[in-house]
Amino acid sequence: RKTTHHWTGSTKMATNEADVTTAVDIAEKKQDQDSQEKIPSVDDVINGIHSGCKPDSYEGSRLRAFVQDHYSEDNPREGFEKMKEALLNDSAAWGVFAALLMTVGAAALSVSKGDYQGENMAVTSAFYVVANSASFGLSFVGVVVGTQTYSYYNECPAFRIDKAIANCKMWWVAPFVYVAVVCQGLGVTVGVALLYTFELWYATVVSIICVLLICVSLWNLTRSRNAMNF
Repeated sequence: RKTTHHWTGSTKMATNEADVTTAVDIAEKKQDQDSQEKIPSVDDVINGIHSGCKPDSYEGSRLRAFVQDHYSEDNPREGFEKMKEALLNDSAAWGVFAALLMTVGAAALSVSKGDYQGENMAVTSAFYVVANSASFGLSFVGVVVGTQTYSYYNECPAFRIDKAIANCKMWWVAPFVYVAVVCQGLGVTVGVALLYTFELWYATVVSIICVLLICVSLWNLTRSRNAMNF
């Protein structure tokens, strides 16, 4: 009787263990099925982008392009991570550009008056100071704005980058930088006029050519973006 009772108890324990194992397997299979069913498609990810990040906007179209190019079932929202990296790189690049302009503008303002030959060219000297001061000031603002923009996107989780783009109230750094470039070019031209004491109208030819080249460069950039549907 004892042996029979022991065998019966062992059988019940084995049965219970088998039931538990079967229940665990069923739960794992169900979890796998649920996880597979919850994987969003690329259209689901695009349709889930924040409504404020409009498809016809530059950043909105970029985000949708990143989602399409980097979509995978393992990480459906990898495009959000790539977009965040791109925004951080953009902010860093513009910030560095503005910092270089700021350094040159500050150096131009620190030149002593005795270094120039045209000491009696009061109007030209005033224009030199104004142009370089504007270049320094605008590029300094560009450095601050670029740093703030970088910090804004850097502290945002990648999966919320669409909301960050939609709610971003930061200024765009590019206008400050481009205007600073023009001012610095004028300041350099006037500085040459002060060094060699010739009329400013002859020196402005170089500045006009540089401004035209910048305009052509901006036009080429716009054409390139339009070709990529950005």
